[in-house]
Amino acid sequence: MLVPLKNIKTFTFDLPDDVSKESYDNLIFTLDSIVYLFSRYFPEIDKHPLVISPKSPKPNPVTYKDQGLIFIYTKPKQWAKAAYQFSHELCHYMIPGEVPTHLRWLEESICEMASYYFLPKLSKYWKRTNVQLRTQDGDLYANEFINYAIDDSKKAVPFNLLDSNEISVLEKDPYLRNSNAFVSNLLLPIFKKNYKTWAAIPCLGSLSASAALKDSLREWIELSPQKSYIGLIQIYSLFFEEEFLQ
Repeated sequence: MLVPLKNIKTFTFDLPDDVSKESYDNLIFTLDSIVYLFSRYFPEIDKHPLVISPKSPKPNPVTYKDQGLIFIYTKPKQWAKAAYQFSHELCHYMIPGEVPTHLRWLEESICEMASYYFLPKLSKYWKRTNVQLRTQDGDLYANEFINYAIDDSKKAVPFNLLDSNEISVLEKDPYLRNSNAFVSNLLLPIFKKNYKTWAAIPCLGSLSASAALKDSLREWIELSPQKSYIGLIQIYSLFFEEEFLQ
């Protein structure tokens, strides 16, 4: 049974046939809260119909953009885990095209950062709206979201972003999660200070298929809305020491 989300009706939750809706109500509410927060940064979000399913065919979350489908891999009461997975996958979904293969590691790092960005906002949102859901210990559950993001970010393993050999390793395997997290931690303060950088994320799917990282980042800036330039130039500076010149 497909259950529509309240904030955006084009998003629906695929409720398993063998369970009661009540057992998933709070999970659906959590996902709907994430959708609301995303909608403040992605005004076109309702133009992309989506089905969210907890019945992942794999032991991990996955997004099928061409099918309008996101799978999460979590139990009904693991709301922080679900919010973390869904934020990551929804970030992928907000990129209409396919990101070039040599930049998949950057896409993964940005989507990991989306979880680190939106989970603390979810904590604040639940507190501001006085959501009284509790943990088994009786603590306010809203705190669990920010704690989950902080704990996960600790998996980061530093490396030299200025070293082209290190970037080559990521280009060959974009799913090196410890490295992705390191990049995410560096991206996070940029997006926090320059929230309009989010407007550039959909443009990642319009980049040329074959180009050096420097050329790709320059093309990303050129294709993106002008309001996102400050953040994008700061991202460029993470990987190259010379000043970006337009």
